[in-house]
Amino acid sequence: MTGKEKDMQEKKEKKPVLFVVGDSTVSEFPGETIAYPRYGYGTRLKDYLDTSKIDIKNLALSGRSSKSFLKEENYAYLLSHLSEGDFLLIGFGHNDEKAEEERFTDANGDYKTEGSFAYNLYTNYIRPALDKKAHVVVCTPICRYDPDGYYSAQSGHVTSDAFANGKLYKGGDYPASIRKLCSELSLPLIDLTEETKELYLHLDPKIARRLFAFTSEDVQYDKTHTSFFGASYNAYFVAKDLLKTSSPLKEYVRKEKLVPPTLECLKLNPAYRPLSKNSEVRVSDLFPLKEPVYGTEYGNLGELSVSKGDLGDIKELAEDAYIVRMGNPRKNLYKGGIDEEQDGFFGAFAFKDIDNDYLFASKATLLSCGADKTRVSFGLMIRKEIKTDVPLSTHTDYVSAGFVSLHGKTYANFSRRNGKLVPGEEVPIFNEGDVFMFSIEKSHTVYGHVADYTCIVKTGDYEKRTVFSALDLKNGEDTKIYFVLFASTSAEVKFEHAEILTLN
Repeated sequence: MTGKEKDMQEKKEKKPVLFVVGDSTVSEFPGETIAYPRYGYGTRLKDYLDTSKIDIKNLALSGRSSKSFLKEENYAYLLSHLSEGDFLLIGFGHNDEKAEEERFTDANGDYKTEGSFAYNLYTNYIRPALDKKAHVVVCTPICRYDPDGYYSAQSGHVTSDAFANGKLYKGGDYPASIRKLCSELSLPLIDLTEETKELYLHLDPKIARRLFAFTSEDVQYDKTHTSFFGASYNAYFVAKDLLKTSSPLKEYVRKEKLVPPTLECLKLNPAYRPLSKNSEVRVSDLFPLKEPVYGTEYGNLGELSVSKGDLGDIKELAEDAYIVRMGNPRKNLYKGGIDEEQDGFFGAFAFKDIDNDYLFASKATLLSCGADKTRVSFGLMIRKEIKTDVPLSTHTDYVSAGFVSLHGKTYANFSRRNGKLVPGEEVPIFNEGDVFMFSIEKSHTVYGHVADYTCIVKTGDYEKRTVFSALDLKNGEDTKIYFVLFASTSAEVKFEHAEILTLN
């Protein structure tokens, strides 16, 4: 057999590969301990395709857009391994609409319009695949669940203009952009936006909610990330709709398995443990915020309760905006504090499963502060433990993107490790009206809880970045960590666009 004949024989014997790229609605989430973990539909395609004849390589990554994915090793792997006769299934959209420079692509414009969503899909995914004589299938993004059944706006990926960090991010219709792209290029299209919208509208709401991940047996994780049940349904839609296309991928659909999944496929995670008694999370009698965000007066406050003194206040302005005040800056009244020994603060907090990587971020405006600014602290925290309305001494471990004052000096970013306060870099004093961008990234999570934490404080004058490495914020048997917007001593702070993004 000649070398050429051998190459041809090897190509004939090689199984084609279905490469899958996309975001959290497509990706894997290994090792989660929540009650009903997250699954992307890329994990369930194997239930509907004949894997004895085709291999599936799911390269999708949570939190990525079609733009930010280009920086990942998985993208480099795709380009180096995709070959003639293989398949590429594309499932982006959820994060392309984010008003962030690193992730945003414009839904307006066609595949020839530089900077557009369609241009990015075509230039970086479709054209390289077609050049290698691979076959491409494009999916529109699944809808986010809306209990009111309104899918003509963001739940259906039709966005409005947004202004962030001094830049305008144009709104647009992301599913329509994909439909137009596939029409112009004669590419197979799977319209998951339409499929999931109809599914949500026609299912019993109690069953529809179970399409999504749950942190406990009763608390829904969010309205975006799907459970095993939801991922199976979306994979079913992909397989079913492939049969209506001209794609050769439809030849691998297992028609005998092509039935919609039922709720019985959803099983409680054997690794799930109910929230530990170590943390006492409940709605505050003093600050009854809308769950899943809770208000608290916590730590060494100097008094037992806000009802017995002018300690502070927490006001909810919107789903992602709060005003947190501790002390009374206008009266130069100082309460609580953060020092070498213990903490006392007011905060709005939420909790998440400790096993994952996260980005916690918020814009913060210092509305007012006491005259002695060296006694003022505020910002974001990720803590191993917090309780609702417990005015007792505490020195639990945590990291913070924010400010702390020690011995007349102010520091950006700090942590408490093994009970000891560790300040970051000294910075100039702040002023009332100053605006900051705070963020904490939890990354490189190992052993389910040990992780690196990158804390960032940005202003118009400087950016301070501090990494607290290999920090263990697991509290006994508790499987949660706690995300806090806080103010301490004598500060009134407006937090806006507060969000907790899952990164893996």
